[in-house]
Amino acid sequence: MLEIIRNGENMRSDTPKIAIIIQARMNSSRLPGKIMMEWGEGTMLERIVQRVSTSHLSDAIIVATTDSAVDDAVEALCTSMMVDCYRGSEHLVINRIVGAAQKCRADIVVRLTADNPFVDGSLIDLCLNEFLPRYPEIDYAANVDDCGFPFGLFVEVVKLNTLIGIMDDATAEEAEHVTLHIRKHKDQFTIKNILAKQRYPDINLSVDTVEDRVRLLSVFSTLYKKNPNFSLNDIANLEFN
Repeated sequence: MLEIIRNGENMRSDTPKIAIIIQARMNSSRLPGKIMMEWGEGTMLERIVQRVSTSHLSDAIIVATTDSAVDDAVEALCTSMMVDCYRGSEHLVINRIVGAAQKCRADIVVRLTADNPFVDGSLIDLCLNEFLPRYPEIDYAANVDDCGFPFGLFVEVVKLNTLIGIMDDATAEEAEHVTLHIRKHKDQFTIKNILAKQRYPDINLSVDTVEDRVRLLSVFSTLYKKNPNFSLNDIANLEFN
């Protein structure tokens, strides 16, 4: 059972610890096993771990998978990569994220999903640079809600104590989608929307179907061969020119 540390007990110093938490599971409804499929000289999960590891502002990376037997493969891959792994509820994802954060004693969570391999460390640092000057008053910062970034290039930064505070009030849907309660009740939280300098409404980089995988693996491979740490600018230039 997940033991929750409440009332700020996890806040240990004036310097908060930041953990990148990658949500990953094998049982995708539309493309099962996609995170373990080949994706540019490795699996999709390996590539996202490698790309986000270039963040200069984060302190830890941990993969949050489920306690279902099918996700034994995820834990095994994490072990081979020497990346921390936390296992928890498949459907109460907010509990799983909180458990992963507490395992690595984080104060701030950078939440990502493993089917968004185009996210990179520079984008994470951009979002953290918006969040950290406002910490600890801020609850949540993200480039999610109509902020102009390509779909699938989303980063959420959230204070761990804020997640803990909403666990008891979250509906089943909100518990599954982790930050949905915050985004539905914006008047109750301190939020920063991170806007793109240029809007990219027509680019979808989320790998949800077989067709997505075929299309986006080609895009990813082209960019990755030139620079494994390619950024949003590189994506935009390839898509539009």
